[in-house]
Amino acid sequence: MEKRRERNGVDLFKVGVFMGGLALMIIALLGISFTVFSLMAFNSYQQESFYSHCYEKVITVSPRADLENVEVFDTEGNIVCEIESIRAGSEDLCTVDEEGHYKVVSGEKKKVVECYKQTYPATID
Repeated sequence: MEKRRERNGVDLFKVGVFMGGLALMIIALLGISFTVFSLMAFNSYQQESFYSHCYEKVITVSPRADLENVEVFDTEGNIVCEIESIRAGSEDLCTVDEEGHYKVVSGEKKKVVECYKQTYPATID
């Protein structure tokens, strides 16, 4: 068997194994840190208090938390409809007269929804 190379009494193989183990520990520490910080950032993200959309001139308001005094405005600032309260997990509707943009307001939260007529492909008979 060959004798391991030693330099001034230091076994280079042992030093190499130590350095490799140290590098693996640093990589593992960086991976764990990245995972923990990304989970913290993901969990700290706050969802909006409500979601609203419009389909065929009907605005649907879907709250994630209880809402009070929800108002829908047209582009000129006129109130189209008012909803006193909506419980979390339920939905309420507001029918509008024409296509366009509408602002849904609850407290300090505002959402803009676009109502447009659904178009369907033309058929040839």
